[in-house]
Amino acid sequence: MKPEAIQDRRPTCPRCRQAESGCWCKQLVPKPTRARFVLLQHPREARNPMGTVRMAHLGLAGSTLLVGVDFEANRDFQGLLERERGRSVVLYPAPGARDVRELAGREPPPTVWVIDGTWSQAQKIWKKNPALRELPAYRIEPRQPSQYGFRAEPEPHCVSTIEAVAELLEALGENRPEDYEPFLAPFRLLVGRQLGHANANPRRRGKPHPPRPFVLPAPLREHPERAVVFFVEGNGWPASWEERPPTEALQVMAVRLATGERLGEFIRPRHGLSPTALANTGLDEAALAGWIEPEEMAGRWQAFRRPDDVWCGWGHFSAGLLQNAGVQAGSNQVVDLRVLAKRLMRARVGKVEEAWTWMELPPPAPVYPGRGGRRLAMLEAVAREMIARAAAAKAG
Repeated sequence: MKPEAIQDRRPTCPRCRQAESGCWCKQLVPKPTRARFVLLQHPREARNPMGTVRMAHLGLAGSTLLVGVDFEANRDFQGLLERERGRSVVLYPAPGARDVRELAGREPPPTVWVIDGTWSQAQKIWKKNPALRELPAYRIEPRQPSQYGFRAEPEPHCVSTIEAVAELLEALGENRPEDYEPFLAPFRLLVGRQLGHANANPRRRGKPHPPRPFVLPAPLREHPERAVVFFVEGNGWPASWEERPPTEALQVMAVRLATGERLGEFIRPRHGLSPTALANTGLDEAALAGWIEPEEMAGRWQAFRRPDDVWCGWGHFSAGLLQNAGVQAGSNQVVDLRVLAKRLMRARVGKVEEAWTWMELPPPAPVYPGRGGRRLAMLEAVAREMIARAAAAKAG
């Protein structure tokens, strides 16, 4: 390589190994876990700057990252394997692998092995290391498609390594609402930046279109003072159950932006509490002690709402749970903030956490407990930011 070529290389962060302009280290919040994570990465994937296993490694306190294909002669690999061989598990969708949600409520395994690479690369690691195949294998059933918007996945159920680890942490009860999103923050920053570059690059996206001004829907644009943000946490049952009851509303929350008036209630599920509900929602039994019957919830909701409210939710899930509980979010004045986020960010958006991260909003201050309380706080901040940006665009 010529000396001038070396000088032209962009400065690189030694920790995340990204160009300094794309460094995501400031987003890292190392997360202590009861289970020890060992990440096995294919050498080719280790050279991919868009990979996520290094994010997972740096985000999991005490984890180990080994790069290679055949680890049979690797002393670190053998030492870690022998330490807790009888109770360790491997995250890999092998034939007969079990759903990670079956681990919910159990004592976490002492060591979790995670294979990283493309589908073919991961297969090579799996085949080259018979000791891994002796461990119980678990797979994930993601609740939504991967948010890896700039990198195609081979199947709808495939997700990035850090997303898979996050799903596993949730199943193990390691993820509480207050630390779930910090773990994924570097990933969301990476995705947001890359989608932004793709949208701005005419060679990759075709002839660029001038960005349209951000405009709110008429009900919210004309009466932002009537905005009410709502979020509903569901009582979902394990996907592995063949005859599982329908998902019901478990936690209903709303806030009127102009006055700060709030409603927050827990509803007793008609089919009982799902065995994974507490782990999935970050709630505990004490929080549910005061739950009310669906009929009483309908009355409290009716007393809270006003005829001219402009209801603002995220997607259709919350509104659907309310409707199934016999409660309506509103008449025709329901605004989907996820659609607005997609227009504003010009990218595919899944969870509200993505919009919150992209807008670089301050840390949320939840009023209500659990994951739902945290998401309502984020949704409230996102709604206020959208209203402020639309007002600024109109004034400009």
